[in-house]
Amino acid sequence: MPKSTQWSSCTAQRNDGSFCDRPTVPDAPFPICTKHASQLYAFIRESIDDASSDPERAAAAMMALCARRQQPGVPTFDASTAVVYYVQIGEHIKIGCSTNVKARLSSYPPNRRLLATEPGYEHEEAQRLSQFAEYRDMGREWFRPGLRLVEHINMLRRKQRAAPIVIAA
Repeated sequence: MPKSTQWSSCTAQRNDGSFCDRPTVPDAPFPICTKHASQLYAFIRESIDDASSDPERAAAAMMALCARRQQPGVPTFDASTAVVYYVQIGEHIKIGCSTNVKARLSSYPPNRRLLATEPGYEHEEAQRLSQFAEYRDMGREWFRPGLRLVEHINMLRRKQRAAPIVIAA
C-alpha cells in the first residue's frame, strides 16, 4: 500500500508547458489528479490492446499511438533537450526530469533553487532516484541533502563551471 503523501496538486504537464493544479488522487504513488490518471490508464490500456507478444510490433504500436495523440503545433519530444534536474526547495532536494526545465521550475514555489542538471530523461532519473534512495524523505522524488547526493550535485556543478554548494544535512 502506498504511503500517504502531502501532495495536493497534480504534476502532469500540459501541452503548453504549464502544470495541472487539480487535487491529487489520495494515496497515489505520485501526484496525479483523477483526470490525468484516467488518461494514463486509457493510454496504457489502448497500448496493450494494440500490441502483441511480438516486441517489435508492440514498439511500433506504441509509436503509432503517440503519433496519433500528438496535437498539431505541439513540438515532438526532443531527447537532446531532456535533462535530469536537481532543485532545492526548503530543506529538500527534488530530483526530476524535463525537456523544459524553465517551465517546470515555474511550477515550484518561488524559493526554489536549481542546483544542477545533467543530460537524461526517465531512465536516467530512475537511476538517480535509486542511487540516492537512502536519502529519500517525502515521496519518490524528494530527498534529504545527504553527503553522496550533494557530492554528485557538486560534481555536475564542476562540469558546468559553477561554484560548489554547501547544504547543511
